[in-house]
Amino acid sequence: MKKLREPKTYKFVRRAPEIDEGNRRVEGLDAGTSLVLESTVLSREVLAGREFYTVTMRDVRLEQCDLANLRTRSLTLVRVEFLNCRMTGWSGGEAECRDVLISGGDQRYCTFRYSK
Repeated sequence: MKKLREPKTYKFVRRAPEIDEGNRRVEGLDAGTSLVLESTVLSREVLAGREFYTVTMRDVRLEQCDLANLRTRSLTLVRVEFLNCRMTGWSGGEAECRDVLISGGDQRYCTFRYSK
């Protein structure tokens, strides 16, 4: 019988973030940082206004997350669900999207230019 893997959490490729549990805001990121999320569920996380060089998400569900004005140069989404997320002003740059679900939430001014 196959053993289930534990879900992974944030994996930041540059320097470790500081997470303030009070308001669930992730700090310590700069424009040269890459964000990798794999096999995880995020609920009510705040990544609003952040800039990443690359964002890669695989097998991820985001529930009621604040992703407003999140900017990235390169975006890869594989089997990702955005459920009731605030994505106002999201800028995906060059995006590669496969099996992505966006349900509910606010996507005004959200751009996925140069998407495949």
